[in-house]
Amino acid sequence: MQAFFYFPQCLFICCSRFVQIYIESILQLPLKIRSISHFILLSTLTVFSLLIGLVHISFVFTERILFSWMIKAPTNMMVYILGAPRSGTTRLHKLVSSNETEFTAMRMWELFFAPSLIQKKSFALVGKVDGFLNSVFSKAIKKAEKGLFNKFNNIHALSLFNVEEDALVLFHLCYTYHLSFLLGTEKSYANLNRNKNIPKAVWVYYKYCIENHQIQNPGKGYIGKNPFFTAHTKSLESLFSKVKFINLSRDISEVAPSFYSMKKHLSKVFYGCEPSQKKYAEILELLNYWQHEGIQLNKENSIQLNYLDLKKKPSLMVENIYTFLNLELSDLYKKTLIIEDEKSKRFKSKHKY
Repeated sequence: MQAFFYFPQCLFICCSRFVQIYIESILQLPLKIRSISHFILLSTLTVFSLLIGLVHISFVFTERILFSWMIKAPTNMMVYILGAPRSGTTRLHKLVSSNETEFTAMRMWELFFAPSLIQKKSFALVGKVDGFLNSVFSKAIKKAEKGLFNKFNNIHALSLFNVEEDALVLFHLCYTYHLSFLLGTEKSYANLNRNKNIPKAVWVYYKYCIENHQIQNPGKGYIGKNPFFTAHTKSLESLFSKVKFINLSRDISEVAPSFYSMKKHLSKVFYGCEPSQKKYAEILELLNYWQHEGIQLNKENSIQLNYLDLKKKPSLMVENIYTFLNLELSDLYKKTLIIEDEKSKRFKSKHKY
């Protein structure tokens, strides 16, 4: 009954949010001839995303309505990596999720194209066929990604096969701050970023999508990474029975310029200009807010870590995390961590800001 009740609400949320932030975005385009190409790019991407979102919402809820008697909600441990964006959360997420005997995490292809169980099984079948064909499809996709995301990869490595922030699944509802890189104003996301007045249907959809992934990957803890969820811990605790948080902190004087760089790059791509000084000020206020919220987490189910420690010796940080989670490091994973320590010594970021 729950799925039947929230299905139309999610469709309405998706459409109404889309109209709101799309109009706001068009009004932000500079009154110049060159804005025509940006208008076409913006409109094409957003309309396509809207249609895809409506399809995914329909798949997820129809599946729940028809097969709810077969779907049992998992009760495995949930772990979320939080903190202001550009604080090392991506690297830590990849590092912890690389221990696939202990943890499972959502990959980008799954977030964008397969939130329902039926879709996941279909893509898994395609993956097996691709394997028989010497991975011809996946190799072609990776080659295309390299050309498409070339410059942006210096800021944040993108690939359909990478583990990613599961808040991206809320793209389908037009209800995630990730969309701010493409649509709307900072005010459009103010309540979302501060966890105020978020419709319950949004969280119901998110929970269904996470559960679907867990059902497809039974017996493993779930590791998620969502800087934009740093103020959402109470909501996450109400959704899942066994949830713990890892908060990463980094000097705001390093966080802000790095995040500005990402905003600036994408604003030029989609709008042909960089954000206004007012927008930069609003972003800084938000980053400080997330930084504060992360530090204020409940000490009983959270651990506080520092970006500098991740840079110096990631293996020690992971050991602390495993102690916090009451887990043991396998010998094989210890070897992986030793390799990561060596990589850290040699690593030099290509992101210039």
